[in-house]
Amino acid sequence: MAKRLFIEIFVLISIFSLNAQNERSIYEVGKKLVNCEANFENLITNWTANNITNSAEYKYIRYKYIETINDSLRYNYYRNYFSGPEVLYNSISGLNGERNGHKSRNLYVRPGYKHSELYDVRGLFGRPKEILTDSVRAKAIKLLTTDFNVDTMRLKCYDYEFIRDDTISGFNHSFYTYNINHKFSVSKIYYVDSLSTNYIDIYINKKKDASLLDLTEIRRLLIEKLLIGRIQIQMEFSSKVQFGDKVYAVRFEYLGKSYINYVICSIVTNKVVMDFFAKDIFIAKH
Repeated sequence: MAKRLFIEIFVLISIFSLNAQNERSIYEVGKKLVNCEANFENLITNWTANNITNSAEYKYIRYKYIETINDSLRYNYYRNYFSGPEVLYNSISGLNGERNGHKSRNLYVRPGYKHSELYDVRGLFGRPKEILTDSVRAKAIKLLTTDFNVDTMRLKCYDYEFIRDDTISGFNHSFYTYNINHKFSVSKIYYVDSLSTNYIDIYINKKKDASLLDLTEIRRLLIEKLLIGRIQIQMEFSSKVQFGDKVYAVRFEYLGKSYINYVICSIVTNKVVMDFFAKDIFIAKH
């Protein structure tokens, strides 16, 4: 865990099986999406123990329309928000399976923030804590909280191919079985000025272990990865969000603590297009 933690600095996302073909986003199961509000009505209806094992830990899930994105100022505001440290993510763990003809589902969903370790190092020890010195944390936080506009940046693009594993897991006579389909995908990494050899070798070619780097290299790579991560999310935002799309806030309590998840819904498709908390929760279609 430490090897992953000190470079990723992310909320853990641990899911043991990918979604079967008969599952859809929790926003899309139930009412037909004739308007944006239907997404959130479906979310509330579907947030039960049948779909979310720890649903009892949540209370008062409700939603509210915030605004429509009608100008470049608000557009770039949300583009920076979704690539910043305040956006809500999830930690998902669980298992879908079938044993002796009986289907089972355990899906645990917990809210969290992507870069929480930068703000609170009390849970870190050993090398991860050595990496996140006060100066490194200050530099990282400044990078995450400083607004920028990818439309005016001279970005470069690194194209590469990778193999994606599409996996469905389940039980077969008390044994796990896995069906793996290998698919080649093309991806793009957007960056400013240059892309380090370490970044290419570790995150793209995956032929180097980040734990073998010295502290100076790891700190430099951490800052590089944070910047590239922000740019990637902003480019994703630009490809999915357009003027006229609507912003909603989904409010809830989890274990007594209040959370707000901001969500953007397409005015064209009435589907949620930006959301890092609930959009990737898949449940069985009714």
